[in-house]
Amino acid sequence: MKFYRVNADCDGAPYFGTLSEAQAEARNVAKTSFDNIEVLQVEIALDKTNVLRLLNVSGGAETTVGVVFIAAAKRKKGN
Repeated sequence: MKFYRVNADCDGAPYFGTLSEAQAEARNVAKTSFDNIEVLQVEIALDKTNVLRLLNVSGGAETTVGVVFIAAAKRKKGN
């Protein structure tokens, strides 16, 4: 299954079911960010082994396909 993750520098980065939802969140986060915010496309396999990883919160359950959108940071870094 295909999902999207907003790659903000925080634990528990949110996942979204549609690209448009992820883009809206990335733009919102970028308003107060010094860094660009990426939206990554991720794939989640639904085989038994992977579902067990998800249920056990073991990690490694997703495969990152790549960056599909970048929201430009709205704040500038000072000198």
